[in-house]
Amino acid sequence: LFSKRLIPLLAILIVAISVRSALENNNGAAEVRQVAKRSSRMVSNPVFSLDRPEPPPEEKLGFEISTSAPEISAHSYVVKIVGIRRPILKQREWKAVAPASLIKLLTAVAAQEVLPVTEWISFSEEAKSVEEKRSGVVVGEALLRDDAIRVMLISSANDAALALAEAVGRKLGGDNFDSAFNLFLEYAGETARKLGLSHSGIKNPSGLDAEGQLMSAEDLAILAEYILKKHTKILEISRTVETVVYSDKLTEYRVANTNDLLREFPAILGGKTGFTDNAKGALLFLYPVRPGLTAIAVLLGSEDRFEDGRWIIQWLETINP
Repeated sequence: LFSKRLIPLLAILIVAISVRSALENNNGAAEVRQVAKRSSRMVSNPVFSLDRPEPPPEEKLGFEISTSAPEISAHSYVVKIVGIRRPILKQREWKAVAPASLIKLLTAVAAQEVLPVTEWISFSEEAKSVEEKRSGVVVGEALLRDDAIRVMLISSANDAALALAEAVGRKLGGDNFDSAFNLFLEYAGETARKLGLSHSGIKNPSGLDAEGQLMSAEDLAILAEYILKKHTKILEISRTVETVVYSDKLTEYRVANTNDLLREFPAILGGKTGFTDNAKGALLFLYPVRPGLTAIAVLLGSEDRFEDGRWIIQWLETINP
């Protein structure tokens, strides 16, 4: 009697174990398929970087690129379309590195947001004591705000960057060069935080190498888009090939742009060059690919920034709307 009752129970138990095992196998296989699907998507899509998690889904790009991506010598870079978060080309775009003079774009933003257009920017002894590159403006002379920005952005003069930073700091309450300098750094840092520049550290307004002076290509692209939307005068200044400015003593100063690509590609909307021993070559530019389609390119740690920029522009021109 005991055997007759035990056999059906054992049969039921065996069937239950088999069903559970099958379900677990199916679930495991499904998980493997999902992982494989995600991995395949990341590898096959060149937009995504394998050393960072895949970003959340965003809007479609709305265009195609007919040629393969160019070979870029820069250590880190990003190319994106204004209004679309998802980059179309990137490498180590999140990495904070020395930005060289590209940081002068943030200095220009601070100057335009704090100082009135009629403000005279005096070149103090402290500003003129900065390392090269320096302008010809002598100690005690002054330039109007936008002319000082011209000298800083077009010819990449470091003394103009310090003079503007000092003026911003004094407007914020600084009573000497050191206190004004620190107030400028506080303002620039707060601006960076408001813009979401999460991989940036601001230690001076010129971009000279300094411990903790860092920005990522991604952050610089965000800054460039902000300038495009809020400070178009900065872009207008930065794309000027050559111009003349006058001091308060009517001294004439001629400034020429450090960006070799402006003459070759006059459609460039603006940008900035940079170079230091630590940063190597740096370049940021905005380029109108099609009506309503503007690209931002940022290159950091480049062996040949202008050749890299040239390849990117030629590649962008293959975009099909």
